[in-house]
Amino acid sequence: RLFVFGLGYVGLRVAEQALCHGYEVAGSIRVSADAPGRLQALELAGVQACTFDLDESYSGLSALGLESLRRATHVLATVAPVADLDRDPLLALHGEDVLAAAAGGSLRWAGYLSTTSVYGDHDGAWVDETSEARGGPRAAPRLRAEEEWLALDGRTGGQVRSRVFRLAGIYGPGRSALNTVSKAAATRAATG
Repeated sequence: RLFVFGLGYVGLRVAEQALCHGYEVAGSIRVSADAPGRLQALELAGVQACTFDLDESYSGLSALGLESLRRATHVLATVAPVADLDRDPLLALHGEDVLAAAAGGSLRWAGYLSTTSVYGDHDGAWVDETSEARGGPRAAPRLRAEEEWLALDGRTGGQVRSRVFRLAGIYGPGRSALNTVSKAAATRAATG
């Protein structure tokens, strides 16, 4: 049972692959005006979907989401830290629920999708997992989130194997830096 915290562009692709490999998949989307339609589409695709409130009351996962999280054997977090919490939102609001899932024996693996931007500027030198993180203040919340997820290993006595994946340049369709520049140029051309 996989719980994907953040069924955005990357999270949804992971969910689709997990379904193809026989996993039961649940996950969350952010509360929004189009959430009811997105929830329905995800259910039709075989994903038990729930909402996560980060905008109104900061209540976090819905009751259905909490139940899915507690039953999960695997958790993947794809959501970036949010400014108001300055850390990983799932662990900030539901860290005790994650630990309870581990204590109950269901949760065995946790993954966190971070970004290579934590490495910062290395003046053109190669970087790898052993390179110093020089991302500065903008990278600090990501690094804190990474540390929190990796700490699950120790906090659960090794029951939950946690991993961090630093992804480079993952953008959904129409959301890359080239698309942004192209849109800006088109806007300038249209406004004269």
